[in-house]
Amino acid sequence: VIAVYLGTNDFANGCTLAQFATNYPAMIASITEKYPDADIYLLNLLYYGSSADGFCNVIEDAAETYGCTYVDIRNDAGFTSSNLGSYMPDQYGVHPGSAGMELIANCVVDAMTK
Repeated sequence: VIAVYLGTNDFANGCTLAQFATNYPAMIASITEKYPDADIYLLNLLYYGSSADGFCNVIEDAAETYGCTYVDIRNDAGFTSSNLGSYMPDQYGVHPGSAGMELIANCVVDAMTK
């Protein structure tokens, strides 16, 4: 089992959607080639708004293209734009604390058992 939860730093630090749309699928292609029998879960970003939607769409498209499972933690884990800060206690507001990681883990487990 492989869970891929990345893209937050790319999004927050100026990676363009075009760069992400090239690099992320290439990485997933490499993973699926190296581990063809693995169950792979691709988690989207916890950012909200139209600019984050593009990154999430790239992740969802990669899941479909490479036969992975897309895990929509943004909409299915219990996060909302209004409670996100309470689950991201770090100084930057982007790294989940233990309660946030528990929500993410539960969402991944739910995806694995469907």
